[in-house]
Amino acid sequence: VAFDPREAEIYNVDEFIIRLDPRRQGGPEKARLEVTRPQVLLPLNKDRFNYEWVEGEMFRLSLGTPRQEKRFLAARYPIARYHFLIAATTLRHQLLSRRHIGRIQDLLGIEPKLRIWFNSIGGAASVNDFHGHGILIKKAEEENEVRELLAGKKELRFPVEDVNVKRFDEIGKVSIGLLPDWPAGALVFESEDEVQLDNIFFEFLLMLQIENIPHNILFKKGKYIIYPRLTDLPEVFTLGINPAAPELSGLITLYDPKYKDTPPT
Repeated sequence: VAFDPREAEIYNVDEFIIRLDPRRQGGPEKARLEVTRPQVLLPLNKDRFNYEWVEGEMFRLSLGTPRQEKRFLAARYPIARYHFLIAATTLRHQLLSRRHIGRIQDLLGIEPKLRIWFNSIGGAASVNDFHGHGILIKKAEEENEVRELLAGKKELRFPVEDVNVKRFDEIGKVSIGLLPDWPAGALVFESEDEVQLDNIFFEFLLMLQIENIPHNILFKKGKYIIYPRLTDLPEVFTLGINPAAPELSGLITLYDPKYKDTPPT
């Protein structure tokens, strides 16, 4: 939906996926660099852009077995085919509640091939109105899709999914680990027990919200990866982007045409 691989150059560099999409140059608010950290909890402002104003393109995805049809709002600047938005129907803070995590878990339970991500205020969220993003993982079925999906890879996956997790703690049936070989600091929560996973993860997330620590989250069935934004990322800022969950997970979208044919390493 609203995605044509010819609109973005895609490279596989050092096992990171780098996209060049000049359409985003100066477009979405998230392209603005956040040099100073704003408050994670900002006052709501009904006069600023929010999703009540949006009458965007909707599309249907057929998910799970047996198949269930769900309607989603199409992303204006998709990073992959089937990139959708999850937005509130009324103005709400850009904060994840325990109920929201449960609803995300419900979607992942219907279709394990979904990947859903959330960016807090201060973590590249462009709008202070509750919203998240998602894509549907799929294998390449045609030759032109191989390039479209992930620069020659056979399946659309975030590179961070294949990184070794160093586990350091276990609470009940939930294991908690780090990614020592990954450049972005992250904690990984894993469990086959959905309720315990959601509860333990939310305790940590709530602490970040209370302590005003921006964060980005990638949700996969049975595995939640969270990136606390404890410090600025000057190396990434020099690329002209404010990294969100996809960039921190290895799928990096650049805007500056100067990177055409010479993506950074």
